[in-house]
Amino acid sequence: MKEGNSKKPQADDKGLNTLLGSTKQTSHAIIADDEIITNLIALDQDDKLRQFSNTFTIHNGDRKSDIINTAGKVGLILSDNMNQPANLAIYTPNSDAPIEVTDPNTPSAFIIGSLNLDSVVA
Repeated sequence: MKEGNSKKPQADDKGLNTLLGSTKQTSHAIIADDEIITNLIALDQDDKLRQFSNTFTIHNGDRKSDIINTAGKVGLILSDNMNQPANLAIYTPNSDAPIEVTDPNTPSAFIIGSLNLDSVVA
């Protein structure tokens, strides 16, 4: 997945990493005192929150041809079972709008914390 008209990546594809590389971490302007985003940042999850500078189009899966509008929205990086970026959830701060998942058929989750078996839950 790249901004503009590009392909939707699979979990192990470089496309998602390329798209994420073109984004920036969320700014205070877009957070706008959103309780969910503020709490995720307090939990040190800000590296999994991204802003986009453009729209992008999905080219595979059930949402093929959907254009994702990212204006004023935050992308949450969803991970696979190997803790690698696998999907995006597009969230509108301070809104009741539903979260858009770019590929709802790809198993993925927003992981808070570590997947290490010896990690401590705080």
